[in-house]
Order: sequence, then structure tokens, then C-alpha cells
Amino acid sequence: MSDAHDEAAGARLSIDGVSVEIAGRRIIDQIALTAEANVVGLVGPNGSGKSTLLRTVYRMLRPVAGQVLAEGRDVWSMGAREAARVTAAVVQDNPGDLELTVAECVATGRVPHGRLLGASTAADRRAVERAMAAASVTAFAGRDVATLSGGERQRVQLARALAQEPRILVLDEPTNHLDIAHQLELLALVRRLSITTLVTLHDLNLAAAYCDRVVVLSHGSVAAAGIPKDVFTPELLRKVFGVKAAAITNPLTGHLHLVYSDGSHS
Repeated sequence: MSDAHDEAAGARLSIDGVSVEIAGRRIIDQIALTAEANVVGLVGPNGSGKSTLLRTVYRMLRPVAGQVLAEGRDVWSMGAREAARVTAAVVQDNPGDLELTVAECVATGRVPHGRLLGASTAADRRAVERAMAAASVTAFAGRDVATLSGGERQRVQLARALAQEPRILVLDEPTNHLDIAHQLELLALVRRLSITTLVTLHDLNLAAAYCDRVVVLSHGSVAAAGIPKDVFTPELLRKVFGVKAAAITNPLTGHLHLVYSDGSHS
């Protein structure tokens, strides 16, 4: 990437015994993990608690137990603006963004810095320019977000998050609905960032290729955590995902690559 965030080191993120209940039902239970200046992937079957856990990190869902700590401080003890200067989230498309130009949308990332209307100072404008360059959307600056493809809009959302100048980045299924080329492009971009990143992914091969560490959730708890080649074992994949799997080496990249069977083939 460009030098957009060379000055912003990743903050240490610690999720310490976090539990969440919704309507009296325990969704995640005593989850613990740490991340610092690397990419940590959250994977697991549907309903395992991945998005719920992310919501505790970007302060959309308060845990009933445990803490989410950024550099040792509980994010829930911070004010909303202060927390947004530490942690930025990229979730699903916001329909309200479609009426903005790309530059206007990215500039809204400066709101946590006290700019109600986005990039109002020279420092704000530099932050927006750096963020757009980092996400490779500078060429779209004057276009309406509504005119962009799904992959381009995802990059705009990432640029807006980077304009916050966060030290922790949270990405909830950023490759959803993207074709394979845009999936690889987006994750390669994220991989080059120097900030702590927590990302949920459905595709285990993408997690193996682009994450430094992976955390596997199952029924709201951590089933395994570590580097992908140690975590994505045939036993783990059978137990958690219910598939027969084998690990091979991708001949193009040298990364771990998983192949699957539903067990009906010998």
C-alpha cells in the first residue's frame, strides 16, 4: 500500500472472557483472544457467534461479562468518539452512503475527530487523501457511490474506515458478494495495512492465505486458535464444520489450501 498509515501502529486488542446474551440466550461464552499489528481471522459455521463478537469490539453490543481492551483500556469505558478514533468497522453497505460522492463518503470518517461535516481542515483532507490512496479509490473521488460496483463500494467503505486513522480495524465478512478477483484484491490490501485487524470470513482458504492467526468459533466458544496450518486440521474441520477435508499446498502461492468432501465419496 501507499504510506497512508505508516504512522499508525496497531493497538493491542484483548478480548478477555467476553460473554454476550440476547433475549436471555447466551450467544457467545467467555471468549478470549488477542491481536496486535496483524490480521486475525474469525471463522466458524453460521451462528457460531462471529459477528456478535465483532459487535462487542466496535461497541454495538455490550457484553454481559468480560472486557474488550484496546491498549489495556476497556472500549466500553470510552466515549463514542474516543472509541471511534481507536477502532473502525467495515460492515455491510450503508444505503445512506449511496447519495454521496466517494470523497464525501470517505470524509465522513473524520467525524470522530470532531468534524461534523467531514474533512474541514488541511489535516483532515490529507487523512482522506491518504485513505483513498490506500484503498485505491482516488480515481473515483468525484463519482457517486451509487454508481460503483460492489467491490468498489467495499473499498470505499474501507477508505472511510481508514480516514478515521484507527489503530484497530474490524471487518465483518468484507468479501461477501464479491467475485474472486475483488475478494483477493480487498484482502491483499488489508494484509498490507500496519494496523491490528480482526476479520470474519466464511472461506477458510482465504483465511489461510491472508490471516496471520485464525480463531475458530463453535457454538459461541473458541474451538481452536493459532496459525492456519496448525488450526485447520482434518480433525478440527470434521468436528466443527462437519466436512471431510485434506490440507495441500497451493502450487501458485505456497499457502495452505483445503479441499473438501461431504463424505459421500471414498
